[in-house]
Amino acid sequence: MARALLLASLIGASGVSGLASAGKHERMLKERVTVAGGNALTTQEVGWQLVLQYGSVSYVPTVDASGTVGESTAGFAKLSDAAINSIDDDSSTYDYYMMTSDLQSTGDHGKLFVRTSQSTFNDLGRNMGWESDIHMCSSQNAASLSECASWTAQSSGTRFDTQLVGGYAYDCRRWFMDYSGPHQCYNPGSSVARCLSGNGGCDSGGNYFIRTNFKLYKLGYSSTAVIEWTQPSFYPGHGCLSGNNNVAVPSPVTLEECKAACVADASCESIDWYSSGTVCRLAYAQAADGSAFTTTAQCEYYNIERSAGAGGGAAAVGDPHLQNVHGERFDLMKEGKHVLMTIPRGKDAEHALLRVQADARRMGNKCADMYFQEVNVTGVWAEAKNAGGYRYSVSQHDREAPEWVAFGKVELKVVHGRTDGGLPYLNVYMKHLRSAGVAIGGLLGEDDHEDVITPPEACTRKVALAKRQTSGQALSSASSIAMATYEE
Repeated sequence: MARALLLASLIGASGVSGLASAGKHERMLKERVTVAGGNALTTQEVGWQLVLQYGSVSYVPTVDASGTVGESTAGFAKLSDAAINSIDDDSSTYDYYMMTSDLQSTGDHGKLFVRTSQSTFNDLGRNMGWESDIHMCSSQNAASLSECASWTAQSSGTRFDTQLVGGYAYDCRRWFMDYSGPHQCYNPGSSVARCLSGNGGCDSGGNYFIRTNFKLYKLGYSSTAVIEWTQPSFYPGHGCLSGNNNVAVPSPVTLEECKAACVADASCESIDWYSSGTVCRLAYAQAADGSAFTTTAQCEYYNIERSAGAGGGAAAVGDPHLQNVHGERFDLMKEGKHVLMTIPRGKDAEHALLRVQADARRMGNKCADMYFQEVNVTGVWAEAKNAGGYRYSVSQHDREAPEWVAFGKVELKVVHGRTDGGLPYLNVYMKHLRSAGVAIGGLLGEDDHEDVITPPEACTRKVALAKRQTSGQALSSASSIAMATYEE
């Protein structure tokens, strides 16, 4: 009930009321509903979720998930069609989408709002499966969904094209795709790959040129995190978990405060709490049977069960996500300094042309998520451009937009990020590595990564739970990412 009321406050009968602009890409609106019942707590967010993106080249449509969608990631990536269609805005009739791209001219707007029938996204179909079931926002210059006072259907034609929308000017604000058939790009021309295009005479690349850095967002509930507190059937009614000495929370503390401390610690699996408020202990394990408890009369024991529910969003698993030059994806589970890239392969730090090293640190207890905190770029090529090479740290102020740094034809970019909880981290991207002309070493190159993907034994249960929660979903953008490609 609370969920339906929240969305009703954001989208009225015409799909307009209550949504405020949050910048060019209109990030998640962070509207939350908290529903508590007994020992369960559910938290939900509604807003724009990034579902598909490409960079400067068109993409080949696919029903499957590909790459990692994110504001800081480059190139093509998308959620699976099934995941996109499962994103629920609680409307029984429509789905709402937002498109953004680079501006093609001073007269361009770079943003478009679209309404379609529910669950019709099909990347292999014409117009992303929407066919002619397309309605555009009444305002061609809308900055947010709240400015869409009504919706206008395309007047004719089978392609997706704002030229066919009554009241829309035929100028540099034009968007179109699949001009004469499914998955097409007009310029550069392709009948296999898709792109969104602009109008003639609006981009230096040519007439009806590809809209670059395209992003597609869908409105819906981003996540449903369910936390439930239970006492096992074999619990005797009182007593603490024997040997629980992982974390002691300063007293006095209420039961709810003790539970909150456990929720905030991703490795916490159970708590001991004294009814007097003098003891609160967080345990990184759960009792296996009744013999695990002490006989302390004033002690209460609870298990915490965490689950990530439906809604199409990805659960936030912070251990760094890596993708090497062969497209292999894996998570970094070993804390410390790691060589991400060495050119040529096998050269030590003193003799390398380029060497990229990142420091992954756990942000909390021994099983907390890891994030890249420092990145050092050294080697002959780095020294030639900047004495001492390049050093990036989360402590540096990220005042300017990140840029690609070229080392010959090889390029590198380091991007600052921040989790919803405020933890800073770094992402690392490298491209054009084929132009190096030699074998590439490091975790993002051709070196073996088996020894860094195994979590510490004490943390295997947490990792297994995280994998179950994110199975079939795209990787979270609230995580450190390192990616390398031979091409752009």
